Amino acid sequence: MSNSGYMKINTEIDIQECIIENNINGNSSNDENDITLTDNSITIRDSLDDNEVRLESIIKQEQKPKRVYWVDWLRVFASMLVVYIHCSGIALKPRKLFSYNWNVLFFHNSIPRPAVPLFLMISGIFFLNPKRKLSYKKLYKKNVVRLIKCYVVWVLYYKIINTYIINYTGRKYVFNMDLVKQALKNIITIRTHEHLWYLRTALYLYILTPLFRIISARKKLAWMITIFFIIFTQFIPTVFYYPLDKKNSVHHILDITGNISFGVYFFMGYLLYDYIFSKRIYVYLIELIGFASIFLTIHLRFMACHRKNKENNDFGSTESFNVALSAYGIFTFFQYTVNDRIEPLMKKRNIKKVIMKMSECSFGVYLTHMTVYHFFYRIGLHSQTFNPVWWVIVYSALVYVFSFILTFLLRKIPFVKSII
Repeated sequence: MSNSGYMKINTEIDIQECIIENNINGNSSNDENDITLTDNSITIRDSLDDNEVRLESIIKQEQKPKRVYWVDWLRVFASMLVVYIHCSGIALKPRKLFSYNWNVLFFHNSIPRPAVPLFLMISGIFFLNPKRKLSYKKLYKKNVVRLIKCYVVWVLYYKIINTYIINYTGRKYVFNMDLVKQALKNIITIRTHEHLWYLRTALYLYILTPLFRIISARKKLAWMITIFFIIFTQFIPTVFYYPLDKKNSVHHILDITGNISFGVYFFMGYLLYDYIFSKRIYVYLIELIGFASIFLTIHLRFMACHRKNKENNDFGSTESFNVALSAYGIFTFFQYTVNDRIEPLMKKRNIKKVIMKMSECSFGVYLTHMTVYHFFYRIGLHSQTFNPVWWVIVYSALVYVFSFILTFLLRKIPFVKSII
């Protein structure tokens, strides 16, 4: 509660107490005065009750957590990066290694690598904060069950509707028992479709959240464990990519670090959010390292492809230290620099409404954007329709907008809203 509000209420209560004292000490010798005293007492009690209600209301308002708008902006930005990373890929329409289109698209594709780490860090803010009440019953019944439903429904959608009806590959399917068996096999084995692996990852983290919260409540321990795993799951695997022409035996040994690295992002989201830097220069330094790491990622990925003379994802995976640094830098940039500038913007009703709706639909955009991307590809609209230098950005924006509209409309349907 603000001091001014507290003083105002106390002053009003003190005045009422003075009135009570004066009336009690006054000489009231007749019935009329007695009645007046009684009326005053009733009035005083009513006023005190009003002040108590007002005080309780102000306390509740102060206790109600203020929405952190920069997180909404970051969530929207991360969902845009996810769309960008897929729209700049060349899997659907490959080009010769090191050709003009390949170089341009690979450059674009190297920029948005922190997309998924940012989503994980945002989740960490809300799930690992020990000051935030979290009912484990609600966690498992609401969040975990919802993720399972989303996973099952969208795997079915992408394995059946997206594959056989949208049919982005243009293959000619003959409906027979072999096709039915193949479809059932894909469903039963639950081979995750491209981007849906994130749902599995989030599910693991949500299930382990009660354990994680025990650690996050002990701040020093949380930092020690997180730094240890940053070194073990991000720094060391990245260093072991050198020399680039050696066999990948070390990579296989360190494959497990990828899954652990997701937990690191989960913790770093909360720890960075909660940490207060003593000097602004440290914030600028983290931001600078983060943005420099984006260019480092571009350089390292091109270098790896040239050394191995083939396309690969070295230095572009979520456990790559350079990608992690980018994610930490972008997160800090939104927490401080963006946060300082959006306050006046969020006071404008229309801007606030749009951002909040985009944030609300970000999960749905993640789920639907690949089917929009595939539909566009099916009708001949893809990342190489025009010069990819500028077209990839425009194309990514188109896919994002259509995915947002689709999500917005689907969320109007009651039984669909819970899975998007």
